Amino acid sequence: ERHNDAIKGAIRYIEENFTQDLNIDTVAKMFLLSPSFFGYLFKNLTSKTFKEYITGLRIAKASEMLKNTDELIINICYESGFNNVNHFNRIFKQIIGMTPGQYRKNIWMETVNKQVENAKI
Repeated sequence: ERHNDAIKGAIRYIEENFTQDLNIDTVAKMFLLSPSFFGYLFKNLTSKTFKEYITGLRIAKASEMLKNTDELIINICYESGFNNVNHFNRIFKQIIGMTPGQYRKNIWMETVNKQVENAKI
């Protein structure tokens, strides 16, 4: 139970700071757990590894920014917590199934198609 509270606290911390450079050693230490035990507990509670969890949050933020802003992809990469644009593009494609540029273009095309549909009487 005490450990579950620590992991829940860590999850809150991660969700508030995932755009920063986080690693399992630092976060585990903050909650007074060894990195290996922290990783074990974290996966038990979330069904994801520490890295998978953070990556998911970062990709979700990047997706929202691609959808809702005209920000350059390289800026979205850094603002969502990635520190290398090639890595960002590769991970985004791995998870979403297309590059950030393709994703944005698809969203834009869907928006245009909806506007065309709505304009028809």
